Amino acid sequence: MADEIILAGKPKSQFYKLPFDKNTRILRLNVLESHTDLRAGNRPYYMVERKVLSFKKGILIIRVKLENEPPVKVYLKVEYDHLLVSCNIDTDENYLGRYVYRTLRAMLWNEFHDFKEYYWPECFNEATGKTKYLEVICDRYGVDIRLKKEFKGFSGQMIISCTYPNARYWRESL
Repeated sequence: MADEIILAGKPKSQFYKLPFDKNTRILRLNVLESHTDLRAGNRPYYMVERKVLSFKKGILIIRVKLENEPPVKVYLKVEYDHLLVSCNIDTDENYLGRYVYRTLRAMLWNEFHDFKEYYWPECFNEATGKTKYLEVICDRYGVDIRLKKEFKGFSGQMIISCTYPNARYWRESL
């Protein structure tokens, strides 16, 4: 497969897929737990230290440190109807590893998480990873993604449909 898309150094086909609720970007706890035998104990958001490192080419990169273990990187990519997840240690297309599980479980502390803030299809240049539409700020508080000032009057859907008229993707208005 010479034309395979590479995400975070791995072929896209090697990312694990988790389906969202229909017509949303919401991942539910029961869906996550149906894909693995792993379980977090009480208060799963404790004992998982997370820090967002970047949001490039539509991939959220998070440094994750579990108790008494070295840090690893977890990669999240929001697609139209599913979440692609991977890790630099133990997750592939057939196995949802514990670092990804614990990261997502900590995010799903309320039994669901809406990933729509990370859904920006076709907004990144594949070669450079840059975007002319979005302002991405990563700091100690996490990541903030918004339209650049010159595009504030437009919805993300409008920009995508004007730039990529045949795209099947959409983005809700901001």
